[in-house]
Amino acid sequence: MVAGKPIRSIPSSTGTLPACSRSRSPFVDGVLTVVLITNGATEENPFMAMLVPQNLGLFAAVKLTLTATSLFVIVACSRMRLMRYIPGESIMYLVLTVYVVLIGYELKLLAVIQDVW
Repeated sequence: MVAGKPIRSIPSSTGTLPACSRSRSPFVDGVLTVVLITNGATEENPFMAMLVPQNLGLFAAVKLTLTATSLFVIVACSRMRLMRYIPGESIMYLVLTVYVVLIGYELKLLAVIQDVW
């Protein structure tokens, strides 16, 4: 106990859904990105774009490693507040929302590519 409060080793159950959903989102995003790249799309992230010509496997590994690391940090900090005002849990929901929009956009691009072929 710290200052009369129990120490939590696991985030609250309200943070579990976005954390679990977000852990799958980078995988789906990575797969869709590789599929789109193999069908002629380009990676817009300049750092990740440097990895695409070298090896798609390396690209996918780096992408998943970076997002898994960020997921770990976000979940670990979910009970903290950013600049004393923004709850860490809100950041988890924001990141999840961004991934849902991104995956929706990638699915739309995939549909356009399939229409072209």
